[in-house]
Amino acid sequence: MQTNLSKSLIVVALLSTLVAKSQVPTLYTPADNATNVLNNVSFSWSDEFASGALSYELQRATNSSFTSGLVTTNISGTPNLLATLTAGVTYYWRVRSFLGGSSYSSYSTIRSFTMAPSPVASFTATPTTVCAGSQVSFNSSASTATNYSWSFPGGTPSSSTAANPTVTYNSIGVYNVTLTAITAMGSDVMTKTNYISVVTNFTPTLSVTQGNPIKCPGDSVELTAGPSGAGYTYLWSNSSTTPSIKTT
Repeated sequence: MQTNLSKSLIVVALLSTLVAKSQVPTLYTPADNATNVLNNVSFSWSDEFASGALSYELQRATNSSFTSGLVTTNISGTPNLLATLTAGVTYYWRVRSFLGGSSYSSYSTIRSFTMAPSPVASFTATPTTVCAGSQVSFNSSASTATNYSWSFPGGTPSSSTAANPTVTYNSIGVYNVTLTAITAMGSDVMTKTNYISVVTNFTPTLSVTQGNPIKCPGDSVELTAGPSGAGYTYLWSNSSTTPSIKTT
């Protein structure tokens, strides 16, 4: 037969259990299974201070058993936390209320979310060989980029923040192009070396070097195309691509 004291202890234990359950936080953001989440990540949950919570313990990890990449943070104020996390990683998180002494509520339900990936800089240009004074159209294919920073040595303009800029090249030469793709998750840089070739407007010339002016069957002559130098390419009828060829 139970005594009044034992009954009282049972009631207290039941009440304590009910109170602890009432203080389990409800998670708000990030939404469960959210994808492409950007920094700074805002963790938020229900305010349990009115129910007796003194502070909160938030755990995040990279697996659902909270054994990998575990980070535990204690929050004594507003039920909110901002965090900078790693691009492309899936995180799991949960929160419990601290009730004083060594007492805590149960953990909340576990939620997960996946961070947005890092940007990958990539671009093309049309055309890549132009006459002096001509324009080149650049097209960024940078994955997930939200901002762009271009560098065009020798071009006008010499820099741009547009996704797909158009650049004029006025001086003969060969030029590099650099794109920095930027998101809230970081940045990535691609440089294409000697990517744009600028040549002069010209009429091709052909000179013949024949050595002995008297030619016999089987003798060769040297054919040289002009102009020559950086930015010029050559294609002969025999598929040779050098400035000069010998033929019989």
